[in-house]
Amino acid sequence: MKKVLVIGCTGIAKLIIPALCKDKSYVSEICIADTDKKMCDEFKTILSASPVRVVTAGVDITNEERTMLMVKIFGPELIINLMPAQYSCVLMELALKTKASYIDSTLFFETKNASSVEDMLLSKQFSYFTRFRGEKLPALVGCSFNPAAITSLIRFAMSNTYDSISSVDIFDMNSGKGTAAGIMDSSFEMELLTEPAKYLENGKIETYQPLKGKTVRQIPGFGKRTMYVLSNPIITDFIKEIPEVENVRWFSTFKKEYLGIIKVLEKVGMLSRTPVDVGGVKISPFDYLNKVMPKEESKATGKGSSGIGIVITGIIKGKEQTNMFYASVDNSMVLEKYGFGSTEYLDAVTMLAGTILMCTDKWDKAGVYSPNAYDPSLLMDIMKDQGIEFAVSKVAPVSMVVEEEEPEDIED
Repeated sequence: MKKVLVIGCTGIAKLIIPALCKDKSYVSEICIADTDKKMCDEFKTILSASPVRVVTAGVDITNEERTMLMVKIFGPELIINLMPAQYSCVLMELALKTKASYIDSTLFFETKNASSVEDMLLSKQFSYFTRFRGEKLPALVGCSFNPAAITSLIRFAMSNTYDSISSVDIFDMNSGKGTAAGIMDSSFEMELLTEPAKYLENGKIETYQPLKGKTVRQIPGFGKRTMYVLSNPIITDFIKEIPEVENVRWFSTFKKEYLGIIKVLEKVGMLSRTPVDVGGVKISPFDYLNKVMPKEESKATGKGSSGIGIVITGIIKGKEQTNMFYASVDNSMVLEKYGFGSTEYLDAVTMLAGTILMCTDKWDKAGVYSPNAYDPSLLMDIMKDQGIEFAVSKVAPVSMVVEEEEPEDIED
């Protein structure tokens, strides 16, 4: 049981905070802090029947002195960071100065420089290891569905099902009906679609040309799909955390119209990173496009399903076997209940599971760790309790097609 400070009244807080407030064995008191205190107060009214005392605070974390005063007054034992990725280091400093444990849900693909997959904030978080260990404080970083839940599942399979694992293929699935703007509301996504796709083969990073490596699979709940190999930071996570698995690929699906948009933009030079002079102002076509394209408030569509499929090939009782572990989420249910999309929902459930394990001192190593440092069954059990359960079926190994012609898509 912890006295908890939540910084950031974001969308996923709508799932995490009420779940924590249901059980006093998790938290004794909780403070919700955000730049918009009114939003925190509105949230507090929803929790009026909670057995846990809830207070609120306004905070501007760029003002270190006032933030420190607020934190010292409340005196948290655990700081839950739900702020954007770039504030993680600021809040880790705050946790150290106030002798509090720390957890965040920072995704590996959130970077200070969106054009560099390698420049990930998580590596900066690990630089605090010695200081947290010196203060005998635990910090859990990157506790989101990708990579935490995915790699935990694979480690669980390594311990409980397989004698050894030779390859992992991860399918990022979405059967929702998005708009053209949906693929454009992230410059990082656009870059992934136009840069060589990185994957792990025999322990080394190899590449396919953009949208040239693909497979066609029948996915439970999604039907027959064409999926393309894309770069994903989880590849580097395997190198660091699970080096025994030497072959890893990440696949995603895209609607035909999305791929067409990318192709047209590329042909007319709008994806170039080279600055050009426009009325005396230097700007790259890519940066200009990122500014003027219509943005959606949410990627949630309210239709179809989203989910993940993980195909694992390895040795079980002396024989090679391939299984698919898969889970899906109904987009309309999540949108109606929480007001955000399935990706955020999966991240929120993973973050909640990690928070519960920290509040109950089951994950309490001094230092800075990712969930990979702990028993994966603990995380998987709590996620199952929260409704995220992986089904398993035997499948054929993933076969690849590397093409030179224009990419195609199989419609729903």
